[in-house]
Amino acid sequence: MKDDAVAAARDVWVSNQGYSLDKRRRHILDTAAELFATNGFDRTSMADIAQASGLEKPSLYHYFKSKKSILSGVLDLGIDDLIADAHLVLKSDTTDTLDKLYQLFIAHSRNFEQKIAHVKAFLLESRVLDQVEREKYLTKRHEYERIIIGTIGTAQAEGRVRDGDPVLMAYGVLGMFNWMVQWYRPGGSVTIEDIGAMLADMAMDALLIHDEPSRFPRSDPSAVEHTPT
Repeated sequence: MKDDAVAAARDVWVSNQGYSLDKRRRHILDTAAELFATNGFDRTSMADIAQASGLEKPSLYHYFKSKKSILSGVLDLGIDDLIADAHLVLKSDTTDTLDKLYQLFIAHSRNFEQKIAHVKAFLLESRVLDQVEREKYLTKRHEYERIIIGTIGTAQAEGRVRDGDPVLMAYGVLGMFNWMVQWYRPGGSVTIEDIGAMLADMAMDALLIHDEPSRFPRSDPSAVEHTPT
């Protein structure tokens, strides 16, 4: 599926969740995500967000009542996009469970290229939310995690993935990918496609039972000779 078709399908899915895709609101959220990722939530002010968004501060309050409501919107948008991409994989023409699992890992890594700032906020700033908003966010996050867990469980039932708690397996693999927020920089000498393929290949090798042949593309060995900065 081409990038524009993927983006359109994702926007339809997000819209169906009841989230407004108003361009101005989305621009504010994208801008705030960049500031949160760069400076941290605590060191970013509403004035900073307004200025970076090209708005007067009073105009910003027309769209969002507080900085926490902006963070909540950033997190919602980030997790909604992850869920949407995962559902696109589940609904794809791929019928093989291992192929779906591999593509789920690739889709997860791709978000670091598309929305690295949102992913950083998604992983590092959720602690700031009020209890009610945090519970809403965690409900969506668990929905996404259940997709990965469920696919691993299905592959186990088929006798193709090693025995073990699929929850621990999913968290272990996602943790490997998510650590990228500490070191990945867009535009570095190694592309996100190379990194994603390498990590997805490592994840599949760790999950597969020993007599299940690997059918997944190997990453370019030369990619590991560079530092992704």
